[in-house]
Amino acid sequence: MDQIRLLKISIVLVSMAMAGCSDRTKPPDLRELNRVETLWRNPDRIALVALYERPIALSKNQEFIVCETGNNKIIVRGVPADAFVFVDGDTLRIYDTANRAMAGWYKITRNHNLNWWQRTFGEQPLGETEVANPPEKFEMPSANILYGGVFSFRDGKLSRVADEERLQELWDVPAEGLIYVAPPGIAVRYTSHLPSVCR
Repeated sequence: MDQIRLLKISIVLVSMAMAGCSDRTKPPDLRELNRVETLWRNPDRIALVALYERPIALSKNQEFIVCETGNNKIIVRGVPADAFVFVDGDTLRIYDTANRAMAGWYKITRNHNLNWWQRTFGEQPLGETEVANPPEKFEMPSANILYGGVFSFRDGKLSRVADEERLQELWDVPAEGLIYVAPPGIAVRYTSHLPSVCR
């Protein structure tokens, strides 16, 4: 029984791995794709990374990240329809569109006047999240200290309240008021150093 169970688990894992890299192992014909925009170009202007799209979506990935060097074009990764592509310097990040909170300041307001029944079954909003302006005359700590964290701002100081990788969305932050989300942000699906993948 244990051997049969292990065999079933192995089959499932192999299936998941093949599904996850299907666009890489069986890339579409680049002639089917249209370039949408250039996302990044190396300092020597020898290589660039561009976003391409397939006019008719034949798979879950309608957009593709493509590396171009001279006349060569290589598909780096497919982009699901529910994802958002962003390039920060030499870093490519793909976010979950609906839940993303990119680096910056936000304000979280929670409605504390609701009882358990209202919070669970009622139609009143639990609160809201919105983009906020940074505090005045505040000197940010170094990026290395902040990276990957979510911080609450009180009494002129930032206090780390969560790790971004443990959050699905901004509303999951265990704090309210003025909040700072450090790079890379919340709901990052994929990160890549572009000079390493396209050269």
